[in-house]
Amino acid sequence: RATTSTGTLKTGVLRAEHARAAREALRADGLTPLVVEVESGGVNAAQADQARDTLSASPDEVNPAKPTAAAPNQAISTTRLAMLPREFATLVEAGLTVDDSLAALTQQSEDNKERAVLGGVRTQLLEGASLATSLKLAPRTFAPLYINIVAAGEAAGKLPTVLIRLADYLEAQEALRRRVLQALIYPMVVTIVAFLVVFALMTYVVPQVVDAFRSSRQTLPWLTRAMIEVSNLARMFWWLVPLGAVGIVIGRWWVQRSAALTYAWHALLLRLPFIGPVMKTADTTRFASTLALLTGAGVPMLGALEAAARTMTRAPLREAALQAATRVAEGASLASALGSSSAAQRFAPVLIRLIANGEATGKLDATLAAAARQQEQTLNTRIGIALALFEPALIVVMGAIVLLIVLAVMLPIIEMNQLVRPRV
Repeated sequence: RATTSTGTLKTGVLRAEHARAAREALRADGLTPLVVEVESGGVNAAQADQARDTLSASPDEVNPAKPTAAAPNQAISTTRLAMLPREFATLVEAGLTVDDSLAALTQQSEDNKERAVLGGVRTQLLEGASLATSLKLAPRTFAPLYINIVAAGEAAGKLPTVLIRLADYLEAQEALRRRVLQALIYPMVVTIVAFLVVFALMTYVVPQVVDAFRSSRQTLPWLTRAMIEVSNLARMFWWLVPLGAVGIVIGRWWVQRSAALTYAWHALLLRLPFIGPVMKTADTTRFASTLALLTGAGVPMLGALEAAARTMTRAPLREAALQAATRVAEGASLASALGSSSAAQRFAPVLIRLIANGEATGKLDATLAAAARQQEQTLNTRIGIALALFEPALIVVMGAIVLLIVLAVMLPIIEMNQLVRPRV
């Protein structure tokens, strides 16, 4: 028993090797299988019971929120996740079926988690589910974007081509993530190391040197006295440093649990010099490239826009993109929706102009890809400028602090030399 696209129920008998082949034949005819049972007239009862496969609903309606044991809900590395579509597309283009391609990828994998996930997906595929539906059963591994692209490729009959596009996109996003992470981690690590060095000087080195001046009973310079007070405070309240680190971790966890606090925190980050423009450009680059991929794969604009908005990590930018999606659903063009008063402050004007040009010429996916490349170039430029300015600024600050410490130590020595110098 199966239904047509209009919901009409049809019943019949067809010849197939097994239940899965029967379902594939029904789908090829534009039908959705409801119940597929084996005629047991020509086989024994045991074989009939083993082959009988009754579906209460279409496999495409499997609830993705309830993964079964056949598709373990485990996560694999993002690097490996970006490589899988290209390897899969290569095997399919070489003439292997989807089932055989998954079997080959499962066998050659050296990661137990990856083998478990791919094996679970293949099990669901063998039971008659589509590839996209099988991927839904491992939501921690395959994001909605991943699944939507695969579903679009299956519907259009261009699965290898779409998978290669997906691989290009994931590899580009992984490279972008690494660049942004390196741009943010380097200044943070250098700043933390510099702080720890100064803290060690103030709590260990300075007190030992200054103790030598206490027995001289001379009046110490004001800079040395100030440095001694700072050193005493650092030695008395050193416990504030680990307590502050723990407080930062707890505060970050608390902020992430509140949508309002997360929005306020992200808005503050976006207003910071150097850091804000880098984060904003990284998100708009991800948005444009995702939208280009989805529209190029044939995903409807509204669904593509909402999926692209979900890939943005900063709450104000994500909200602006979702508001634009609402305006598109109401009938506005994409360029006008992104160029509205609230969203225009979040998206670069050049991005909006390129989208308007793509809508006017009917080449939106190509224009979006060009916009993504332009935003990526802007991001690389801003990262380079931020790093070029941060490094000398940090050197100047560290040099000034070390100079103050050296002067605080050297001034009493200079005064003592002047006192003991013989007069002619």
